[in-house]
Amino acid sequence: MGRRLVNGTGSLDFAGGTVVHISSGVAGLVAAMVIGKRKGYGSEPMVPHNLPMTILGAALLWFGWFGFNAGSALAADGIAASAFAVTHIAAAAGGLSWVLAEWAHHGKPTALGCVSGAVAGLVAITPAAVCSTYAGHYHGSGSWSPLLLCSCSY
Repeated sequence: MGRRLVNGTGSLDFAGGTVVHISSGVAGLVAAMVIGKRKGYGSEPMVPHNLPMTILGAALLWFGWFGFNAGSALAADGIAASAFAVTHIAAAAGGLSWVLAEWAHHGKPTALGCVSGAVAGLVAITPAAVCSTYAGHYHGSGSWSPLLLCSCSY
């Protein structure tokens, strides 16, 4: 039914998201340590080169993520529909929480912050997409986890 136990430990991992995100996160950390700090980091603003392309890229990623999460159910059933719904809700919650945190911290929200939060919400929900429901239940905790994760990662 789309649920996969990780090495029989009882951990549920939907779409292999835990493995993908941990390995890419470790690779990114190692690359950052090897390359070192950016020149001007902390003293100069580091805005993207082309903000409309950043927004377009995030929108395409968000759209494609539906196929990844819902398609990982391997059937057009209730699990796929639930994964589709929580994917959308998590991305929206991530974008909203990042905007609110940025607004509180810097005094104004930005589009870059919104798309950063949306992508963080997509990453946060992927391993739990089959365990979460759009009604707000996450078998044992709350569906506020993407919102809290994105808020804390800010």
